[in-house]
Formats: sequence, structure tokens, C-alpha cells
Amino acid sequence: MRKTLFAATAALALAAFAAPASAAVVYDLTLDGTTGSALGAGTYGTVSVTSSSTLLDFVVQLSPNFYFNKSTSFQAFDLYVNGTVTTINVTDVNNLAVTTATSGFTPEGPGSFSAPSVINGGPKSPSFNYALTCAAATCGNGGAGLIDELSFNVVGTGLSIGSIDSSTFGVPVFFAADIVKNPGPNAITGNVGAPGPSGVPEPATWAMFILGFGFVGTMLRMARKQQGASLAA
Repeated sequence: MRKTLFAATAALALAAFAAPASAAVVYDLTLDGTTGSALGAGTYGTVSVTSSSTLLDFVVQLSPNFYFNKSTSFQAFDLYVNGTVTTINVTDVNNLAVTTATSGFTPEGPGSFSAPSVINGGPKSPSFNYALTCAAATCGNGGAGLIDELSFNVVGTGLSIGSIDSSTFGVPVFFAADIVKNPGPNAITGNVGAPGPSGVPEPATWAMFILGFGFVGTMLRMARKQQGASLAA
């Protein structure tokens, strides 16, 4: 009986640690590549990625007062994906159902996309291989729109998140976004980058940890009670 309880407890403990592996990994947009007037200190948003070898789910949430920049010259969001990409689908904008008329985002790639000032230009500079452009009126700049949340997925085979080396910041850059602060006459636009995962689990991950440890604690208490009952007998 004791061996059975120990095995069950060990299995639950492993499940508690293994379950979060499929949870979203969060990247912080903290690199300010703006030239001239800076965007200000702080985190400019987060990029949450839930990944498998055939599907990458992205949720990009910009911080308050920041919005995706409307531009035909620069990409709203840049990324590097390893593997074979079949398609990129925009699935949600600002928690609203996406239609062709309102999404405003156009997936681009494979190709070479260099986020200005986040990485240096030049033929030998590394660049992202996929991007989404927002050239519709629904995007920011000039007060034309206020989109601060974007969800999309990448479908293919052998998929994984990659990074590029930034000679500007000296750290790997996983994502970049072209954003605008305070759309209107005094708007500031520029590129920001994500240097790596934040290391802070999402709420769902914490919930799995707590649930797993709760099961482990329950099993340990049951084992003690049964051991005590056996000794008393």
C-alpha cells in the first residue's frame, strides 16, 4: 500500500511540473529602438506564445496608450519562425471577431523584414522572416484607430520560435513591433523589441502548479493517516 501511495504521489508531482510545459510563454516588449523622442520607460507590451511543432498561437497585447502603427512602409509586427510555414491567420483583434473589412492586418513572408532601429540595416544584418503589416484605417497614427491587441496563429510543420542577433542592443531579439504612442498631433512612433521570455508564468500556469501541489499534499496526508492506522492496529 505504501509503495502504491508513493507511486501515485510521485506521478501527481510529475504531472504538476509537466503540465505547464504547454502553457504560453510570455515575452516582454522592453527594447526601445525609437530615434528622436523616446517612447518612455517601461514595458510596451507582451507577446504570449503557445507552441507546438504544427501550430504557434500568438497574443500580442500592447500596454496602455500604445497602439499598432498604421504604415505601408514598416511592419506592425515582426517575428522569426523556424520550420515550414503553411499559413498565417489573423484570429482576433481587440477581443472582437475578425473580418476582412476590419482586421487590417496582412501577413507577409517568407522574406526579409528589418525593424528599423531595433536592428541595424545592411546586407549582412539579420532580419525577421515573417511579419504582419497594418495599413488599414483601423490601425493607429493620427487617431485613425486604436488597436492594441492582436491574435494570430502560424500553421506548418517543425515550427519553433527563433531570434535574431541585434547589433544595436547586443542581445537576441525575438519579436519587434511598430507602435504609436498617444495617436494624434503629438503622436510618437517607433519600433520596440522583445529580448526574450519574461520568465513569469501566466495565471493558467500558476493554477496548474497550485492544483498539482494540492493533489500532492492530499496524497501525503492520506498516506500519513493510513500509516498511523496501520501502526495503531
